[in-house]
Amino acid sequence: MAQKKQNDESGLVSRGISPGAVTRNARKLRRRRWLRIAFWCAGGLVALVVVAAVIFVLWLRAAEKAALPVLDGDVQLAGLHAPVTVRRDGHGVPHIEAASEEDLWICLLYTSRCV
Repeated sequence: MAQKKQNDESGLVSRGISPGAVTRNARKLRRRRWLRIAFWCAGGLVALVVVAAVIFVLWLRAAEKAALPVLDGDVQLAGLHAPVTVRRDGHGVPHIEAASEEDLWICLLYTSRCV
């Protein structure tokens, strides 16, 4: 084993490379390898955080839209005896037209819960 190491070292010396230079280069390569691994880990972590942030923003937007009340179209409410019309002015204030006072109160409660 010692003879093989000596032959390797003599081969390096014959090519003009000192044995100390080989170990320095090996240390540099190990250091560069460690930096490369650290760089890729940090980049992967940043990419993961960006993807998580995008998913969170999309979920938050969908949840916000789902929480908004229905302002257009027809809604069927239990307990109404006649059709009720709700119109909103430019400020969003509801104006209710109902055939009876009971229908008016049911619709008023529904519109106040939807706002």
